[in-house]
Amino acid sequence: MKDAQTSTQESNPAVRCVLRVLQVGKYFPPRSGGIETVTENLFKRIPDQSVQMDVLCFSSSTRGRVVVQGSGTVIEKGVPFSIGSMAFSLGYVFHIVFQARHYDVLHVHFPNPLAAFALLFVEKNKIVVHWHSDIVKQKILKRFVAPFVRPILEGCACVVAPTKAHIEGSSDRKLISGKSRILPFVLDLDYRSPRDPESVERLRIKFGGKKILLCVGRHVGYKGFEVAIDALAGLDVGFVLVFVGEGPLTESYREQVTLLGVAERVFFLGKLSDEDLLRYYDVAFCLLLPSTTKAEMLGLVQLEAMARGVPVISSSIPGSGVQEINKHGRTGLLVRPGSKEELAGAIERLATDPELYKLLSDECRRFIAATYDFVAIATQYRALYAQIQSKQKGIPPIDKIEFTHYRN
Repeated sequence: MKDAQTSTQESNPAVRCVLRVLQVGKYFPPRSGGIETVTENLFKRIPDQSVQMDVLCFSSSTRGRVVVQGSGTVIEKGVPFSIGSMAFSLGYVFHIVFQARHYDVLHVHFPNPLAAFALLFVEKNKIVVHWHSDIVKQKILKRFVAPFVRPILEGCACVVAPTKAHIEGSSDRKLISGKSRILPFVLDLDYRSPRDPESVERLRIKFGGKKILLCVGRHVGYKGFEVAIDALAGLDVGFVLVFVGEGPLTESYREQVTLLGVAERVFFLGKLSDEDLLRYYDVAFCLLLPSTTKAEMLGLVQLEAMARGVPVISSSIPGSGVQEINKHGRTGLLVRPGSKEELAGAIERLATDPELYKLLSDECRRFIAATYDFVAIATQYRALYAQIQSKQKGIPPIDKIEFTHYRN
């Protein structure tokens, strides 16, 4: 009876089982990072009655764990050691190799050298590569993993990227351009929740009513947060700089603000809960994203700030998707990477032109509402998964799937 039922499902496109997806990432919240946030948002928003999703990632310790969340499971594999930012875990590799056959789709976030190696041993036609960026800084690592990555890109079912710049600016564009789909990130619904006026007022009072320049992200070199500190030093005392996040350069930033004599105007908050971060977006005058290299391919925090109506001042980085998100003069302002003078000038321009500020704030909300409707984007992902599953089973898709190239 079971075999007959299975045969009927495979021969009749009108009969569908729940589609199983394994999302393969590096880490998962509470570990902070842009890819980690994207992984979590997909895990929260895509599953429905037709799609069941699990997540495979690295643990932040040597011990692994399994956490059930809703209808899915987050599987964290212990990491015995790391070399630089690259984690090593045999359990991670074995899980991909031996468990892949139990899933209809493997949704894998790149760059991820260890996952790329493991994927050499599984069916390629069930893989969706989520392209976040090239390997930018580690040139030797990039050459080392190229033999692993190339066959994955050649054989995978699809490459998904959040902007055209991710594809067109990639050194692997010849491999991925023919099978790429532009699908925006799924934003968490909480970023569209109502403002809390009382919390906002408390924060205004806490910072003496001064204009809050907000920097959100890990304290690593390519973020360029030292440029924001230099820019603050050239502004009047009506501005304060607030950092959310931490990292290996935190102490260096603390030393910098002391040397520049602006320590009383710079606040290091460390990691915040999602709820507290929302309150800081709501009270911020603007978000600063002064990144200096192409390692910053988008800046998810731009989208989060815009969803709260906060204009963004970001770097215009050649080959990056940052400026595809932040349109100069529409949702914010763009400046040259590394220029403290241009960054300070852009901040002053927003502060002295209330009409421009309101225009940017209003456009931020409109842009997010029009482009980042999580319901529509999640539906697109489910359609992509269904198409991949149908091709594997030789079943013609029930409907022709049209992928929307959202305006970024």
